[in-house]
Amino acid sequence: MRACWIKLGAQNKQTSGGDWEYAEFPARMSKRKCWIRTHGEAGRPAVERLRKRRFWQSLVAVLAGNAIYFSVERFLPARAQHQLYQIDWGLAVDFWICLVCYGLVRLIR
Repeated sequence: MRACWIKLGAQNKQTSGGDWEYAEFPARMSKRKCWIRTHGEAGRPAVERLRKRRFWQSLVAVLAGNAIYFSVERFLPARAQHQLYQIDWGLAVDFWICLVCYGLVRLIR
């Protein structure tokens, strides 16, 4: 059995050494020390990391999707080519390519 420190929430009344409790876990767990936070504090840093990760994933997807679209645009039919400063089917094709790239980035990650 391995031991870890666990952050207790307000519902658990048994605390030792502040609000961290020493608990034992099976030996098959990671050899690194594990600090497990629960309840209120667990959400904030994770949300910020997730927001940053999704921003970079979407940025990569949009840049890759636009690079693909503009490299094959001259081979597309006239209706699928984007005209400058107009809302047309070219924007829809570009959007779908970026959406596919975003799905691939999320799948790879």
